[in-house]
Formats: sequence, structure tokens, C-alpha cells
Amino acid sequence: EPPVDALADPVDLVALDELKAVEAVRIALVYDPSRLPPGASPTDVAVAVETADGWEPLESTVDLEETTVTAVLNDRPPGSTVVAGYDDTDGETEESAE
Repeated sequence: EPPVDALADPVDLVALDELKAVEAVRIALVYDPSRLPPGASPTDVAVAVETADGWEPLESTVDLEETTVTAVLNDRPPGSTVVAGYDDTDGETEESAE
């Protein structure tokens, strides 16, 4: 089930177990800005990954023109299902697009 604040359908990442020495993993997702809550900043979007403890937002960059959100990891993500979602936590994900 996607989180309540999902801005797109969840995506399952496949073959993660086959990745060995990972230099970087880039996850880019398209999102629907019309699904943002009223008053939400369009830059408060993050890639979230489903873990055993729930959905964890990753440090992400938003491209407002392309309506995409991108997370770059130096290791495998902590789960295999990701979604673009509204991130209302205060943190590193509030980066504006260039």
C-alpha cells in the first residue's frame, strides 16, 4: 500500500540482490504535483522507500519543470519499493530545483 502522502504509484525495484559493489544508485520518479496537499511547497517532495518500519524519505532533489524527484544513494536502498511522496519532515530534502 502506498503512503497516504504518495504523489504517484509505488514502483518495485527488481534485481537489487544482484547488485554487488555499488558505486551509486540513482532513483528518479515522476510525480503528480496536483496531489500535493493544499499549501504544500512543490519542493517538499522526496523519494521514499518502504522499510520494515514504514516509509522512509531519502535525501532527494526536485526538478519542478520535469516534475521529477531524484535520490542518489551510495549503496542499495533499504527496501525494494519506492514512491514519490510529500515530505513534511524538516530536513535535507527541502532542496530547490535549479
